[in-house]
Amino acid sequence: AQADAPWLHQSLWHSIKIVFIAFFISSMIGVPLGILCGFSGTISKLTEPFVEFFRYLPAPAFGALAVAILGINDAPKIAIIVIGTLFQQILIIANTTRMVDRGLVEAGFTLGTNKMKSLLHVVIPAALPDIYQNQRVLLGWAWTYLIVSELIGATSGITWFITQQARYQNFDNVYAAILIIGIIGLACDFILMKLGERMFKWKQGAK
Repeated sequence: AQADAPWLHQSLWHSIKIVFIAFFISSMIGVPLGILCGFSGTISKLTEPFVEFFRYLPAPAFGALAVAILGINDAPKIAIIVIGTLFQQILIIANTTRMVDRGLVEAGFTLGTNKMKSLLHVVIPAALPDIYQNQRVLLGWAWTYLIVSELIGATSGITWFITQQARYQNFDNVYAAILIIGIIGLACDFILMKLGERMFKWKQGAK
């Protein structure tokens, strides 16, 4: 087990890097688009039917295609995680944005704001704490899709390590790797929770 520790450490950090790169890409697209869909009925009507369609397509089904197009490095793993989280992210954030108190929006218009100012100075600040909590949940989904993505044409990563150790019946290493994934996920969620408490002190129940 001690001899395999460096492999576990290397595989673990490699997987963490994949998750955060993929989730960052997904969020860079999903958060702005989700907010716009929730704010604008026109953008919602143009976008959400396609998003609804694609969110029902299982991300693992794109595995062989991703490997064929992107090779067997990290790109297919990132692509599967992005596919698995992006469309869900758009819909969840759109629904969260729609839940902003309409009284706040109407008060802004009464004070002379236009649509752009209302979006930037009323809707986004009001929705941001709940969007942040959505992201915490969606990050857990990203870890789930990582495990799926590393089963397809992978030669590195935590799932590959677990598979290799199970093949040689090194079950102590398998249990250790699974436990470490859980600990890392719990630690990340705790850090994000505490960060959210500091960022959104004004939001009651922002934990």
